Amino acid sequence: MLARTFRAAALLFFLLLVAPSARAAPAEPAAVPDVSEPGRGPSGAPEPTAPEPAVATEVSPPRILSAALAYPPGASGTARVLLELVIERDGSVRSAQVLFGLEPFASAAIEAARGFRFAPAQRNGQPVPARIRFEVEYTPVQAPAPAQGPEPIAQIAPPARVTHVQVLGEVVPGAVGLSSGEARILPGAFGDPFRAVSVLPGVGPLVTGLPVFYVRGAPPGNLGYSIDGIRVPLLFHAFLGPSVIHPRLIERTDLYAGGYPASFGRFAGGIVSADLSEPRGELNGEWSVRLVDAGLFLDVPFANGKGNLIAAGRYSYTALLVTLLSSARLDYWDYQLLASYDLSSRDRVSVFTFGAYDFAGGSEPSPMEQTTVGDGDSAVLFHRIDLRYEHRYSEGTHLRGAGTLGVDVTRGAQGRVRDRLAAARLEFESRLGPSTLLRAGASVGADRYDLTLDPNTEHFLDVVALFPGRTDSVVGGYADLVLDVARGVTVTPGLRLDRYASLGHSALGVSPRLSAVFRLNRDVSIEHAFGVADQPPSFVPGVPGVAVAGLPGGLQRSLQSSAGVRAQLPAAFQGRATLFQNAFFQLTDPFGQTQDFDLDAEEARIRSRGHAYGLELLLQRPLTRRFGGMLSYTLSRSTRSHDRIHTLSGYDRPHVLNGGASYDLGAHFLASGQAVFYSGVPGSRAFGERRLFDRSRAPPFFRMDVRLEKRFVLDSGAWWSIVAEVMNATLSREVLRRPCERTCKNDYVGPIVLPSLGVSGQF
Repeated sequence: MLARTFRAAALLFFLLLVAPSARAAPAEPAAVPDVSEPGRGPSGAPEPTAPEPAVATEVSPPRILSAALAYPPGASGTARVLLELVIERDGSVRSAQVLFGLEPFASAAIEAARGFRFAPAQRNGQPVPARIRFEVEYTPVQAPAPAQGPEPIAQIAPPARVTHVQVLGEVVPGAVGLSSGEARILPGAFGDPFRAVSVLPGVGPLVTGLPVFYVRGAPPGNLGYSIDGIRVPLLFHAFLGPSVIHPRLIERTDLYAGGYPASFGRFAGGIVSADLSEPRGELNGEWSVRLVDAGLFLDVPFANGKGNLIAAGRYSYTALLVTLLSSARLDYWDYQLLASYDLSSRDRVSVFTFGAYDFAGGSEPSPMEQTTVGDGDSAVLFHRIDLRYEHRYSEGTHLRGAGTLGVDVTRGAQGRVRDRLAAARLEFESRLGPSTLLRAGASVGADRYDLTLDPNTEHFLDVVALFPGRTDSVVGGYADLVLDVARGVTVTPGLRLDRYASLGHSALGVSPRLSAVFRLNRDVSIEHAFGVADQPPSFVPGVPGVAVAGLPGGLQRSLQSSAGVRAQLPAAFQGRATLFQNAFFQLTDPFGQTQDFDLDAEEARIRSRGHAYGLELLLQRPLTRRFGGMLSYTLSRSTRSHDRIHTLSGYDRPHVLNGGASYDLGAHFLASGQAVFYSGVPGSRAFGERRLFDRSRAPPFFRMDVRLEKRFVLDSGAWWSIVAEVMNATLSREVLRRPCERTCKNDYVGPIVLPSLGVSGQF
């Protein structure tokens, strides 16, 4: 009864907002059995069945036919490996990557996966490609061998099982990313999937080590972050700290540099999207202790597998260490809690809450109570709670409804700004036929901002005018169709509409999208994407609660286009080459227009046009292999035009090159290194009250990051490790700005060096 009530309320809301373009599902759909054990629900009890409605689409998951695995030579003990496989229509494995698992088992599993054979997934009796998570467990078995004595042979125990199935309808053009396993090996990322985004093609750094990026010429304030559909104000702790989400909670991070699906919106640059990890269905966890912080992750099933609780967090004891050495204080912490419960085999409710806190300065009062902190002090804080309900009508049709509450606070010596927010969203996906997938959604949100400021603050009136207390709102919806128009050809037209309102002003964003994928054969595809994206004027990114009021100058808007080729190469290498071109209108880019980090209210109001174009190249072999590597290169040009000025962007970098490799040395030693090179910033000259950037450049920047890990594996499959890592082991300095009058002067920063030493483990 409770599930039916939830479903009816969510479906009614969806029908009122977006369903006129969708086909409504019946009120009493049939139960869909659990994938891993046909005919049974998550608890293992038989589920009642009912005839499928006439409009439902029959989908069956892939079935394993053969999976020959060999126990790795020289290995010992048991081990579990989770693979993500893409299964073709003929049942062969198109691609395989390790989501988690230790060497040498990970390499052995991924090598063997190439030879796996499946009965392919089917939709209405027709084979279709599918992405699955495939879990195996290695256990040594002693087999008699008269001549040489006992020798371990391969066994999978329990039998290999499919833990998740996603029938594929689209390869998203331009999407590129890393699994959490790869991100945690990458040197300089310190195990954080979000920091690893910096090595992907199309990404230009603002300054080394700082997780603030230009993506295809779009400024940092136009880069959106999506964590399972939830908006967050920042993703990293201050002081070059780690991400505010525990790495184990993130399964995969993807960068959509442009022309992305209509479900992503309200940002005029790229999108970084993170997928939350799936529960493993058994008690497991992870812990870490480093020089600056400690972290913990726990995954606990309950109610005979119907429910699951994930709790994670990180606490920095730098406050204690710094206080012992001086009167200063540095502090940060974060927390995450994800609880889910299956009301039935088709209905799930869940709650996801998380938050983070950072402080720098002297003696710190309570985070929430104090309006201001001491002179030179600063503090930021945010909390989110997201309540969700999901219903699956059939394997091809599902609905999710969610509501979010949150608060963002930034405090300094002169005052405090706070944002209290509420939002709701609906997401609907339905297979309308063998070759048509409908995706649609709607969302609404409101932000209540309030500003408390010392009247003696410099530029008091300008600050109050730019960030006054008010309530902003946004409402919007999207829909797209994934159309298999011919064998190997997929076209996805879409449209997104968003209406923004602030201080009595409103603006409508109309964002059409179109993408196409042409699969030439099993290994090669050609991808095209075009899209319009918009967002309100932005300020410095990563400052919770700070947003420009009143929509001055209207919406920022970008036209994003790209064309590329993606190929699966021999020896498990993958290659990608993409040409892109972006145009920007009414752009807010205070860094790129001033090369100045000390911004005032007037500089924040500067609007410009922009143009960016270039070539992106990527060659990678999964870092989770015994030998893995990545080489990404971006050749680009980014310009700005405002008033009478046509100039380069202040952080235009024609060449950005990242090259990294990892190698398992044996005996559970893993070494990895990364080289980073990018062009220096252009010189800037005064042009009235504005700056003009020319081709006189600062010296290029080069650095090396290194990482060494030693793991100790227990017979149970649990492990612990010692990790030493250094970002910028070459002690390289970087030019942050290059002011020019009669001569040019390079303003250096650094060297910014981040060493890390710690122990961690999983069980």
